Amino acid sequence: MSPPTKRKVELVLDDGQDYDEAYESWRLSEIRREKRLREERAEGAKTMFEFFRRFYVMLYHLAQQCEGVDRV
Repeated sequence: MSPPTKRKVELVLDDGQDYDEAYESWRLSEIRREKRLREERAEGAKTMFEFFRRFYVMLYHLAQQCEGVDRV
């Protein structure tokens, strides 16, 4: 897994919005973004695991079919 990258963030305050409110809103959006990225990575890992599991099973069955065959 690659290390997290630092991003430059500039808080833009709306009219009447204070810094703490803007920061909290940004922080919550970052938490949601990181959660979504973790879920996407987990889904990709499950997909790769399933691919290699099926590949291994296919090789196993192929090896069983070839058992006892001297030449192809």
